[in-house]
Amino acid sequence: MKKQTGLVLGMIAVSMLSVSSVAAPLAKMNSADALSRTMLSKDQYEQMMSSIVQNAVAMAEAKAEQDKLKIDLAKEAKRIEDSLRHQFTYQYFIGMNSKTMQKNFKDAELKKILDFYETDLGKKWIQYTPEIITETMTNVQADLQLEMPKLVDAMSSQKKSK
Repeated sequence: MKKQTGLVLGMIAVSMLSVSSVAAPLAKMNSADALSRTMLSKDQYEQMMSSIVQNAVAMAEAKAEQDKLKIDLAKEAKRIEDSLRHQFTYQYFIGMNSKTMQKNFKDAELKKILDFYETDLGKKWIQYTPEIITETMTNVQADLQLEMPKLVDAMSSQKKSK
């Protein structure tokens, strides 16, 4: 149960992109791409992917244990990591984020958001966003660990009564 909760949180973390510093080369790209790269630095991408891989491997290990599969876990972990990193590249996340922004914001609005990140308040937001997300996710995970057994027990009770 804990391993599955971890994957859920890893995926939530993917959707809650944290903000990094604004770099000069961003000025040369379209506003949505520049803002996407501001929101997800390569270092943050690596941390996020490490978490996703760790959770996916944990799920695979749990499944192998549940199904009593005799596999080389180290080899399987490497295969899972290679597959995830190949499919979910940094550019994949930037492209997905950029596409969504372009659907919801005009270019002038995206430029204003980028300008915000250059202000003192914007820099403060950049500084504290990872901490805010981490604290939120820690609290959500604790709450999920309390709630999930209740939900599973309720499901099991329904099956037994039928």
